[in-house]
Order: sequence, then structure tokens, then C-alpha cells
Amino acid sequence: RPSLWVAVVTFASYWDSQALHGTFVYDDLGSVHKNAVVNGGMPWTEAFSRDFWSTPLAWPSSHKSFRPLTTLSFRVNWWASTLDDWHDYFGDADKQDTFGFRVVNVLLHTWVSLLVTEAAGFIFLQDSPGDTVAQLLTGLLFGLHPVHVEAVSNITSRGELLMSLFSLLSFLSFARCIHSSSNVSKVGYVWGVYIAPWLFMTASMFSKEQGATTLVSLACYDWIIHIGSVQDFLEMVGVFRASKQDVTEVDQQKQRAVVVNVWKRTLILASETVYICAFRYWLNGESPPSFIYDQNPAAFSKDAWTRIFSVNWVYCLYIYDTVFPKYLCCDWSGESIPLITTDTDWRIFPVLTLWIAFGYCCRQLLLRPAAAILNNDFWLHSRRVMLIGVFSFLFIPFLLSSNLIVPIGLMKGDRVIYLPLLGFCILEALAFKCLFCAPPKEDAKKERMPFGHLLGIHWRGHFGLMVQLSLFVMKTRERNLAWSTSFRLWKSAFEVNPVSRHTRYNYGYELALQGDFEASEQVMRSIGNPHDDSPASTFLYGLVLQNLGRCVQAQPLIEEALGMVVEGYAPDDTFNKEDDDVDGAATATAPKRHRGESSSRIASNLLVVKALCEPDIGLKGKIMFEAVQTDPQNDYAVSQANALVKQMERAQQFSNTKR
Repeated sequence: RPSLWVAVVTFASYWDSQALHGTFVYDDLGSVHKNAVVNGGMPWTEAFSRDFWSTPLAWPSSHKSFRPLTTLSFRVNWWASTLDDWHDYFGDADKQDTFGFRVVNVLLHTWVSLLVTEAAGFIFLQDSPGDTVAQLLTGLLFGLHPVHVEAVSNITSRGELLMSLFSLLSFLSFARCIHSSSNVSKVGYVWGVYIAPWLFMTASMFSKEQGATTLVSLACYDWIIHIGSVQDFLEMVGVFRASKQDVTEVDQQKQRAVVVNVWKRTLILASETVYICAFRYWLNGESPPSFIYDQNPAAFSKDAWTRIFSVNWVYCLYIYDTVFPKYLCCDWSGESIPLITTDTDWRIFPVLTLWIAFGYCCRQLLLRPAAAILNNDFWLHSRRVMLIGVFSFLFIPFLLSSNLIVPIGLMKGDRVIYLPLLGFCILEALAFKCLFCAPPKEDAKKERMPFGHLLGIHWRGHFGLMVQLSLFVMKTRERNLAWSTSFRLWKSAFEVNPVSRHTRYNYGYELALQGDFEASEQVMRSIGNPHDDSPASTFLYGLVLQNLGRCVQAQPLIEEALGMVVEGYAPDDTFNKEDDDVDGAATATAPKRHRGESSSRIASNLLVVKALCEPDIGLKGKIMFEAVQTDPQNDYAVSQANALVKQMERAQQFSNTKR
């Protein structure tokens, strides 16, 4: 079976001992390591009343990301990692050995890739060698594509994997039944078409919110397979006169029966979707999730022109990453992607091209294809596959992440196109089939297909495919290793996207942890001024300068940042909540940036740096005491104050001994 080959190749491409034994990185600290529902600090039942970050859903500060199945899967992983006899198999989460978590993600991706291959069998429905090749190619492209590394190697993105897994199980249950309805009992039909897909859709949505579109994709698939276009539908129900003169009354009755069955399935699937989505909306409570401009400048732009073209430019970047996945990065916040603000921006032309291509697909969905295609089964089948790929597996799964319905707290992220990438894989497999695979013999007798045999390029197609898949594997392994540690991750991010202030902060922090303060200072220099970024960045930059012995340069920046906090500086309390803080305690480093921290925490941290730069030991102690008083819960300030007390005690003992 093609799916088994895909599973083996996919699993092997992600198996890297060094990467699998990596640490918690990026948002893993907040979603797993410090999540009380995951690490056993709360009963497991709290997963059904708290969001993904363990904040009660009813609280206004909640992220509203309700993913209990994903959270509980983390809890099982954590429990297994705490068993002494299982450390060799699941790692030790307390020591930040994430082996068990990462292996589960790889297994889930392998399973999803297997199901993708099985699903492709219901998309390329013709029983020909070309369709088998297209089915295998769809699975391989999906399993090996480097864009998927963020969803697989970032532990927190397990929600994407589970969501896609349940969505595909829903599709397979639905497709098997509608394609073999005559061989299925009435009970089996009801179960496979209505109940099982609904249960899988519910599980998908409670793994990640994008699973809410699962049944919509099924209805779209059903429509394209059995009706084909809006024009065909109107003719079937008698609104328009049939264009085919040889259609008998019996044929019309059969067509109307098909329409009735499709509409019946559509209405039931729609009702199920509305019901579970209404329940999910009710769980959010009265307050919606709140995001800020810096997270998604394109979607939150007040100018309509800028908003429309900038959001659509991001779609173009996703397509570019799909075709040429070279510039992959974990952070595209802030000014990383310049907005389109004028009509002279060259990026308008790719956006217009995208609109034209999508408009062509919509036209195909509205109107019956030309007679030349209707009389050729090969091209009619290709048209059907194209529409399924574009609408059922690309547009609809991407809808909730597209900023079309509601703005999301993310401008661009590889993980959100995990399942929608299946649509691109279907389209490439279809193109490969049309170009390099022979059409069915009966069609070949009617008309020689262009491209495929004109130049005799079968071997060229296979060669090009092997080159593409080999490059994908190499890039996948490179990205997989980059996600193994925070230092590698932010180094790779800085190499691709040095514009992001968030990336500069985190890479500078990681360099400081490595003791490379010179490099850290160079990276953070452009965000050291509190007016350029925030007082939180000034805190770390000042600490780096202090370690370099450049307190004269750090002190005015610290004073300016403290002045901003005193004047009422409001930290971005919702920016990238996925990046949780780490309690650092070394004098050479700072606690990792936490955008959700309060003004008192920022002021406390700034006072610590001010104290460290103060040469007078007495004044140093007073400032450090003020830092602790400002935020008694600041472990970093408390640890630095304790270290200063011990230093003063040793100095006093030395002084007494000398006397």
C-alpha cells in the first residue's frame, strides 16, 4: 500500500536522536513545562474549564484557546516521563529532556501522512497507474515538506497534528460510505456519514479550533464529486433547461435523487457544525480573545487598502514557502513583513495574480466545463481533483487562520498551514500526473494528451521529483535540528528574519546565556532604547552592558526605562503569550522575556540592573531592596538580593578577620 511506504519514509526523515532529545523551546515552556494542568499541579479535569495555557476560560485574560485533548495528551506524556523506569523511553520532563513528547509528535505526523495518502485515494478516484503515482506523491510531499517541521518539532503545535488526524479520520469515514453506499447497511451508512464524522470533527475542534471546518470540507467534497458545479445543480433541479438534449426522464429522476441526497447530507452536516460551534462559542464566555497590533499588523491595520493587500500578500508568502521552502522562521511578528501601503508597491501584482487564479477556480465551481473537457474523462477528472484540492483541502481548512472571518493573533506561521498544505500537495500531484503519467488507454485512443508524451520526458519527471524530495528531506532535517534547543532556534530565526525585535531579544538572550556578551550586545543594540522597543528589552540590554563593564552606557537607558514605567507604561499583556518566562538566577543573565509580565515586574527587573551597576555597596543594597519590594514575587530580584546579602556578609567576615 502506498500509505505504508509514506509512513516509513516520513518517520525516518524525522528520526534524529539529537533533535528528539532536545529541550523545551519557544512556547513549550508555557504550554507544557509550566502548565499546572500538564505537570500535575492541578487535577486533569481542569483541562475542561481552562484554556490551553491553564488560565480559566471565564477570565478576561484567557487566550480562549480551548484544546483539552491536546492538553491531556501532554499530561499523559508528562506522567510517563516522571516514571523512573521509563526515563530511557520517555525522557525526563523535569530535566527538560523532551524525548517522549517529540517522539509522540513524530508518530502523530507519521499517522497523519499515512491518512493523507489514504485520503488521496478517494480524491484521485480513477483506477490507473497515474492515479496510484499521484496518491503516493501526495503523501510523500505532505510527509516530507519542510514547512511542517514547525508543527512537528514544536511540541506545543501538537494541536495541529491532532486536529488534522481527526479531520482526516472524519473524511475517510464519510468518503468510504458515500462511495460504497450500496454495500453498506442503513445503520452503517448513518454511522459512517453522520455520526462518526461528527464525533471526529468534535475531537478535531477540541484539539485545535481550526477543526471546526471539518464537516464543511466534507460537504464541499460531496458537492464537487456528485454535482460538479452550480450550473449543473440548477439544471438537475429544473431551474435551467438541460443543455444535453439526450437526457431522458429516467436520467433526470436519478439526477434529482442525487441532488436530494447531497442536500440532505449537507444540511445534516451543517446542523452538526452549527451545534458544536455554538457550544464552543458559549465556552468562551462574554469576553473575546484580545490581541494587539504588534502580533498581526496586517489584519489590525485601520486602513482598508493596507489591510486587504497586506493580508493577501501573506497568502502569497505562504505559497512561496510551499514551492520554495528556504526562508522558514518561527517569528514573523511586528515589522517583519512590511505592509502594502501604496498602489505603487510591486507586491500588488502577485496579489492580483492570486485573485485571478482563485477567481478562475470559483468560475470552474460555478459553471459547467467546456464541451472539450466534458467529452474527455481524463481532463474532467483532473478538473474535479483540482476543485477538491483548492476548496475542500486548501481554502476551507485555512479559512479560520486567514484573517477573513476574524483577525487572529498571528501574522504568519508555518504551523497554521499544516492541514491546508494538503491542498497544494494534491495540486502538485495532479500536475505531475498530467505532465508525466500516461492517460488511460481508452482516452489515449480518442486524443493524444499533450505534454506527457510530446517530448518523451517521463524520466525527467521522475528525476525532478527525486531532486525535490531529496531537497525536502535535507531541509526538514535541518529545521528539525534547529527546533531542538532555544539557541539553535533563535539563531536560525535571526539569520532569516533579523528585522523582528522579538527575534533580536530572544537571540540576544540566548547569546548572553552562552556568555557571548559582545555578540549579544550587537544583536540587541537596535532595541536597547526603551522608546525603540520596550523597557523589558532595555532591562536585558542593560544587563548585557553591565556584564561587559559598560555601566556608564547602561545607566541612562535604565533610568529612561524606569521613567516610562512610572509614567504608566502598559506592557503588551497579550503579545505572543506562547513565549512564557524562565526563572533565571545568574547575575550574567536575565529571566527570559515574558510579554505578559506586569509593569511592577519590569520595574523590579530594571531596578536589579540599576543596583548591579551601582558601585557604592550601601546604595546598591537599598536599590536591590526596592527591587524586591516592588515585586516580591520576582524570583530573579529575590535571588539577586540574596546573592548581594551573601556578598556583603563575606565582605564583613573578611573585614573582621583582617582586624
